[in-house]
Amino acid sequence: MRRTKRLGALLIALVMLFTMIPFTTAGAASLSGNIVLVMNSDEFTVNGTKTKIDAQGSKPVQEKGYTMLPLRAILEATGGTLTYDGATQKITIVRGGDTVVLTLNSKTAVVNGANRTLGAAPYAVNGRTMVHIRTLELFGMKVDWNSSNNNVTVNYVEPTKIFNLTLQNGMGTAYTSVQIAPMTTGTPDWSGNLLGADTLSINQNLIVQAPITGTGFYQLRCGYASSGQTMYHTISNINLTGMTDRATILMNNATAPGVSLDGASATSRNIQLYIVNNTGKTLTQLYCKLSTEQYYDQNKNLLNSQLLSNKGTATTTINHDNAKPYYDFFALCSDGTTEHYTNVTIATATTQQNFATVTLSANGTASSGGTSSGTSTGDTEITFRNNSGKRIYELRASTSSGDSSIKNGTVVWSDSDGVKDGSTVTFKMDLKDTYRWYFGAYDSKKATGNPDYSSGVNFKASGVTSARLTLTTEDDGYELCDYGKSDCDGCYDEDLGSSAASDRHAELKKDYGSEITTKKYDEMGESSTGKKDRKHYEEQEGDATFELSQIKTDGSKTNTSGNDGEIDLNLVAYYDDIKAFYVISRDDYRDSSMSDPDDFEDAYEDLLSGTLDKGESELIDDALEGGTNYVAWVVGKKLYKGSLSVDDDATWVSALNKSSNSLDYNDSENEKVLVLLENDGAGSGCTVKMTNDTHSTETVSVSNNSFSYIWLTIKKDADWTFDVSGTSYSFSREEIDLDEYDGFVHATFTERRFEFDKADD
Repeated sequence: MRRTKRLGALLIALVMLFTMIPFTTAGAASLSGNIVLVMNSDEFTVNGTKTKIDAQGSKPVQEKGYTMLPLRAILEATGGTLTYDGATQKITIVRGGDTVVLTLNSKTAVVNGANRTLGAAPYAVNGRTMVHIRTLELFGMKVDWNSSNNNVTVNYVEPTKIFNLTLQNGMGTAYTSVQIAPMTTGTPDWSGNLLGADTLSINQNLIVQAPITGTGFYQLRCGYASSGQTMYHTISNINLTGMTDRATILMNNATAPGVSLDGASATSRNIQLYIVNNTGKTLTQLYCKLSTEQYYDQNKNLLNSQLLSNKGTATTTINHDNAKPYYDFFALCSDGTTEHYTNVTIATATTQQNFATVTLSANGTASSGGTSSGTSTGDTEITFRNNSGKRIYELRASTSSGDSSIKNGTVVWSDSDGVKDGSTVTFKMDLKDTYRWYFGAYDSKKATGNPDYSSGVNFKASGVTSARLTLTTEDDGYELCDYGKSDCDGCYDEDLGSSAASDRHAELKKDYGSEITTKKYDEMGESSTGKKDRKHYEEQEGDATFELSQIKTDGSKTNTSGNDGEIDLNLVAYYDDIKAFYVISRDDYRDSSMSDPDDFEDAYEDLLSGTLDKGESELIDDALEGGTNYVAWVVGKKLYKGSLSVDDDATWVSALNKSSNSLDYNDSENEKVLVLLENDGAGSGCTVKMTNDTHSTETVSVSNNSFSYIWLTIKKDADWTFDVSGTSYSFSREEIDLDEYDGFVHATFTERRFEFDKADD
């Protein structure tokens, strides 16, 4: 379960010193509206129109030397919304892309997740919240008090809206920052970085969220590193007139970039092209040209000097022009023959398509995600059901596991209104003849960073025409916080010293337990004692899973390679790179009478999403069935046959290529965890000593910049301590509970530190 550490007491004290920093957003326009209030009057004037503040007769007043204003009326007049939670006494205000949370009778406000200190605490009168005059500055407003006539003037800008912008970098430079501002005669407001921590590489497509004040003409300032300094390219005249929630910007011209609005593709754009080789041969070279062009460019081999085996895939980037949609391909094969494909349509002009698939078959027949010169594979219709408990605004998909891969994957669906819990939406997706996909979901309109929920699914067949994809989250309940004021709200509120906090938590653990269910948490009650006890517990984020159901296919070849089970496989490249990995049950292997490895590769699916470099691992979901003996083919420096045996009740299997011709493995029933030890610069001849608190000891030597591995036994309530020693240093790592790692852990150490990563991190 994931936990978020709280600010220490000292840091909290420092934060309290800062008061009321006005909040502004990127590309903010000049103040465009105003509200005038008169002290002790139940009327106010909004942009020249006088009206009642509200039905309750709320009035601005002086309270204990502070000017207090009615919050709801002002916020709603300026385009914001306000909700109140009576149980927590919290007021949540959303305006444009900003969220501010206030608490009655508290001077602490939370602005987009950051704490701010108010001049005076908000309070309620007749069911209406009154706030200090300077609180409105949290929303970028300018507030003036005129003591001569008792007037308060609130100047504000129209609220920003979050737009999804797809940036397609055709400028030939990788950018570390991209900023946006309106095309104005004054100095642009270059605030904010649309990329966040990401980099916009050459020919890359990246979807970002841009808070801007309206449509019209904008400009981008793109930062890049040059000779140790940050330099900028400015792209001007980006016409976003008429955009409602999203646009695509092809950054290929400093003054006339390609722009498309609300899902229509830019006239010319760079797209990722996935190439599937179904020719029955190995391709050594592959070239592409527009059908209107006469010659192929011999300097642009799409395979980049790599071989593309039959049933294999490759990825490249090409520039697509809607006005010239037809392409020709020419392939050289390892047997000396050639394949020629003409008038292949890659992408359509009516959808926002940042990737496409071309399947090359024998005898010059090709198909793609759009119409083609051969038989079209068609799109797969996905019905997504949201059972997460929250509103979902965006879905992304990747053929690789891990949140970082999903974050940089393809946006398959997004909507500024989102889909609420319990509802469904339908979209179309190109599966590209790939069975295993990893999906991520975002529960925020600002879909940045890693997804809020992610997991993998297995379509288990090719030619899928439709399927239902359901996102479900589990309630992990509540966990007792670490005691102390820096980690526990309860200890902080009760002002407990270290000794008293330790005793308090020991009592809570005895009375309730360190981990409790939501039901037990609620049973503590709303009494003062119950509320105090509950503040020492923190809600845990439940696990999220995507599940497939109602899969329909077009009757083409199903996936019989074995990865249609319920047991995950942790595969590690230890001896050398693993280029492909195939499994088949031993019974099916006997029946197949296959002796030629090439026959095996043609008939079954490669379980890997790509080549595993030495020292890398991949977690393959649902790869195996329990109680089954398998034959495995490993393609490394050479192709060899191994074996895998899975117990009936296993939940995972870990395996690695032990040598040039052998596979080493264990499953969960054998209670062995595979630990890959990587020496990342800790000198030669280092020794890692691993000690279990039941006094079991294992020792492994790992030379500099190399790997070793060991199988460590899982024992209940028994953790392992890792000690590293070299010629001039030694250090120890805290105890590690291997039961949390589901079969595999990658342990990397230097002369000063040890880091542990799971296979799916």
